[in-house]
Amino acid sequence: MRLLLHTCCAPCLSGSRPALEEEGFEPTAFFYNPNIHPYSEWEKRLQTLERYLYLRPMEAMIERDYPLWGFMRELSATVCPDATLALGGMMTPEERKKRCAFCYRKRMEATVMTASEKGFEAFSTTLLLSVHQDHELLRDVCRAVSEEGGIEFIYSDLRKHWNDSKRESSELRLYRQNYCGCIFSEHERLSQERPQTSA
Repeated sequence: MRLLLHTCCAPCLSGSRPALEEEGFEPTAFFYNPNIHPYSEWEKRLQTLERYLYLRPMEAMIERDYPLWGFMRELSATVCPDATLALGGMMTPEERKKRCAFCYRKRMEATVMTASEKGFEAFSTTLLLSVHQDHELLRDVCRAVSEEGGIEFIYSDLRKHWNDSKRESSELRLYRQNYCGCIFSEHERLSQERPQTSA
């Protein structure tokens, strides 16, 4: 079965692809990630993916536009109007969940639309491999988008292949990012790493 595999990054692809191929699928990587901030990080992840595709050839489709501003405007208008102020722990858990659901949905909608246009039978995402994602929320969003778009969603709990992806990306010397990609996750990581000082 031909499957369009939304690809967040090369390390996650390196673990997801073999697992899906073992299940009999023929994945084509689809890089579409308008959430990644800053541009230098987006470019680094794209270049790393291109390196992986050179070392481990496979079919791939790459969205080379960088539509961060449109993504952020829509996020702010539809999910959390105070998003620009919601950094540094000010975002509630409910707002954070809405934020992630919005991000998942935007990427999966683009994947389903592309899958439909290009004649793919199904879709999935390498995000299912990450132990840092909200796995259940992601699965539910994918299922909803699948029903709306009429393209089958292939669900597999790929987290058991997390260590495989770490080994493969280390062997291939792939860049492994240390945050989800959005400005909020970057800020949360930096806030946690920053030494606490007393007044």
